[in-house]
Amino acid sequence: MGGLVRRERGSGTQSHQRPPARVTSRGRGDTAAEVSVDVRNTGSRTGSDVVQVYVEPLPTSVDTPAKTLAGFARVSLEPGERTTATIEISRRTLSYWAEAKNRWVTPTGKVPVYVGSSAADVQYAGAITLT
Repeated sequence: MGGLVRRERGSGTQSHQRPPARVTSRGRGDTAAEVSVDVRNTGSRTGSDVVQVYVEPLPTSVDTPAKTLAGFARVSLEPGERTTATIEISRRTLSYWAEAKNRWVTPTGKVPVYVGSSAADVQYAGAITLT
């Protein structure tokens, strides 16, 4: 689909750097979307990082969680090494239980997506369009 916009973070030292993330919508199967982000170890020691993807309320009149962890990937890198972390977002994560229909429903519309090291440390923001 498109990229995510990087959010500026506060000052501090960090041994991992993440260039812009990419979001790809999927129309079939259990995977609704993929989020990929490049991670580079800028430190002088081997390190690891957990890339987390969050989604905000679904585009529906039904109450859904304010923020949901949609997926994560742990990466371990040697000094100077880089890799791409790809996190699949399942269709179930982007669905809600419709009691009247007695089944899971995936609404249509845009769902805000955030990528960071935690829910409080958002580095990228974008959206997935559900069709």
